[in-house]
Amino acid sequence: MTDFNESFKEFAKLQADFLKPVRETNGLIADSFESFARLGYAVQGDVMDYVIEQTQLSASAEDMTGLISKQYEKAKEFGEKLTSRFNESTELTKDFFSSMQKVEIAPMFEAPAKATAKAAKKASSSAAA
Repeated sequence: MTDFNESFKEFAKLQADFLKPVRETNGLIADSFESFARLGYAVQGDVMDYVIEQTQLSASAEDMTGLISKQYEKAKEFGEKLTSRFNESTELTKDFFSSMQKVEIAPMFEAPAKATAKAAKKASSSAAA
């Protein structure tokens, strides 16, 4: 017969083995969330910079032709920046899913099976004695 401390240690190890993929996944999700949140803040900063530039251009314009030309130039730069940010988000997504595919989920299925087999073995040896 096993004592309570040994059983508790076995249970803690079983739980750690079972939850390892969950902990890894949570870490990946947290890292990905941080990356996307920081990218979102960067995009908001880009939008703010663009709006301020457009307002300043309008306020300092001397003629409509020059204003429209400068606005077109700034809009084109802004579009290129947003395209770059979109590409960054695509790379973040690819990295996340690539990392998720590397998480080994077998321990989630193996740990309970091992524990059940061990318990069955103990039960049969106890019954035989």
